[in-house]
Amino acid sequence: MSISITTKIGTTTDTIKPLIAPIDQIISSIPEIRNYHIQADGNTVNIAVRTVKKKERTKSSFDIEKEIKEQLDYLKKQGYNVETKVQA
Repeated sequence: MSISITTKIGTTTDTIKPLIAPIDQIISSIPEIRNYHIQADGNTVNIAVRTVKKKERTKSSFDIEKEIKEQLDYLKKQGYNVETKVQA
């Protein structure tokens, strides 16, 4: 699964870095997530997420994606664009 959070062009990495800590807390609180990597560059935060194996979890990848999107909804209200994608 991948998550991309973008803001206005011209935004610096230093400006967007404060988003990382709350995003980290949200993602790390989901037990179905095995590991993830967060990278901030310019006006974008990219997050690569790996879930635990399908047989070891009760939620589908799409349910996990929906949960993450709902928890990151506060960013949309602040003007950020949040996109998620589940790899098949």
